[in-house]
Amino acid sequence: MSNNPFALTTHNSYTPTVSYPWGGMYESQNALSTTKRSNAAIVQRGAQALVREKCRSTLAFAALEDLAVLSAMATQAYRSNPFAEEDYRRIVSSYAAGAAMRIMSF
Repeated sequence: MSNNPFALTTHNSYTPTVSYPWGGMYESQNALSTTKRSNAAIVQRGAQALVREKCRSTLAFAALEDLAVLSAMATQAYRSNPFAEEDYRRIVSSYAAGAAMRIMSF
């Protein structure tokens, strides 16, 4: 084998090809880089989906914690002022609906 990076090689007796210093024949290099790019795009989309889902689950967890605190506070407020029960429920329900909308739209 020659040390010349542009050496003429023959894969069979009829088809001579030129070896390039960047590796492989031009056509196969092109196909390989296209495959690598499409695989990289698939991996990137998967990583983005994973991050989005992780963020969504973190938001849901925080919203559930906040709802638990709001519910506990509403229960305490109800004990001191039972006539405002409907207002307390509206506050908790309003927060829950808003949090759900933000999580779904993320």
